[in-house]
Amino acid sequence: MNCPFYFKIGACRHGDRCSRLHNKPSFSQTLLCTNMYQQPVHLMDPSGGLAPGVDEKQVRKHFEDFFEDVFSEMMNFGEIQEMCVAGNLGDHLIGNTYIQFYKEEDAEKALTAMAGRFYGGRPLMVEYSPVTDFREARCRSYDEATCNRGGHCNFLHLMPVSRKLMRRLRDMQKKAYGKKKKGKGSKSRSRSRGRDGERGANWRREPSPGSDDRRDLIASWNAETTVEGAEPTEGGADKEKKEKRRSRSRSRSRSRSRGRDKKDEKPAEPAAATEEPAK
Repeated sequence: MNCPFYFKIGACRHGDRCSRLHNKPSFSQTLLCTNMYQQPVHLMDPSGGLAPGVDEKQVRKHFEDFFEDVFSEMMNFGEIQEMCVAGNLGDHLIGNTYIQFYKEEDAEKALTAMAGRFYGGRPLMVEYSPVTDFREARCRSYDEATCNRGGHCNFLHLMPVSRKLMRRLRDMQKKAYGKKKKGKGSKSRSRSRGRDGERGANWRREPSPGSDDRRDLIASWNAETTVEGAEPTEGGADKEKKEKRRSRSRSRSRSRSRGRDKKDEKPAEPAAATEEPAK
């Protein structure tokens, strides 16, 4: 049976003595640099927090300098999708640095180049990691500030990176590799979900015609369509327009005249009753 901790995190507290299998991948997009980041122990508390009286800016600057240094070096081998550093205090997790590339070939180049190299006077131990989704590896209770295991939790307590630093590193990577092309199945947010195809912010380029304009437009289309074998006559559309306008004006004048005639008609006075002569 496979070890669930090694499959999710790429590390197990039992190591080689674990009773379950640790299937190490022969290729992967993710590299694991074991115990690469050395936390400033004199600034940390055994529970995983800061020691009393220690300024948080010192620890943050120490970590971000390391993060930027490693990210810039690994970027030379390929485009990095995600980089994470574990802030746990357990021997099997402390300082573990995960670098996930977009391509397995780039991870292979980085693994080959890191063999025999040193960082901070210590030899690097780099290997393929089975971790592909860091959402499964990280401690959710730690993200919600409710983890009661502290720094000795067996799930990853990922150290936060400032947005300013990540934005600068991403911009640097874009300049080196350019924007990533969209795949065939990618969708653009500027497109409409309707049946009319692509629609941007100004998808209606022409105003909708009014009722009179619509009639004239339909009349011009009917005039342009000719019977097979017959030649279109010049000015046919204009004539039809004029005739329709005349007919509309005639109908309006007739209705007005009828209304006037009704107003002019006076109601007939009732006939006076004639008295019969007395006999």
